Amino acid sequence: MKLKDSKEYKNILSKIKKSEVNNSEQLQSLKINNIGISSLEGIPKIIRQYLKCNNNKITSFKGCEDLKILGKFDCSYNKLTSLEGFPYVGSAINVSNNELTSLKHLPTQVKGYLHANNNKLTSLKDFPEKINGELYLEGNDLQTLEGSLRKAQHVISLRKNPNLKNVKDQIIKNQIKCMRYFTDEGDFYFKEIKEEFEKYGLYLREKNKQLKNNIVKQEIIIKTRQKTTEDYGLGI
Repeated sequence: MKLKDSKEYKNILSKIKKSEVNNSEQLQSLKINNIGISSLEGIPKIIRQYLKCNNNKITSFKGCEDLKILGKFDCSYNKLTSLEGFPYVGSAINVSNNELTSLKHLPTQVKGYLHANNNKLTSLKDFPEKINGELYLEGNDLQTLEGSLRKAQHVISLRKNPNLKNVKDQIIKNQIKCMRYFTDEGDFYFKEIKEEFEKYGLYLREKNKQLKNNIVKQEIIIKTRQKTTEDYGLGI
């Protein structure tokens, strides 16, 4: 059932003060959890504080491409398999307890916490690079920490991922920085791995620098050969 067809949604809108509605396109906040909807099509374009649509049957974000949520967004406990069409969110995001295998389509930087517990994530591929709050990934099927994540604030929780092994080594190898980590292999602070983390980071930077230098050298060789060919009319 689409949101616009929901009697519960219409009743909720009718109870919202008129001062909070601007031509049905803006709301201060909206709480539409547990009303049986499968779609958010027809939702106002701007939610100024928070949107809670948890505990429904939402399967996609079709029709939400232009939606702007300036505060928190909670779409946990739905039936999402993809985040395609994910709206703009200005603060924290909760996508826990869905059927997500990827967090593709989330912003590069999440401006608050990110909760993605109890999904079907196996890696951090197509992941936000920075989380400005705690990151919870408990109860997934993570097997590797390879991906785009580089930093989270306060806490990264990786508990209840039984196939995720050698977590400290993976955090160092993939340069994922946070103050504290919760894992099935034990909890620890960044300061406990800081020396090795920074040492490996230096190694990666030197490696990338050398790689770039080699690419530049190859480009110079290719350009020199092309010039020689042009000057002498030779074939390669």
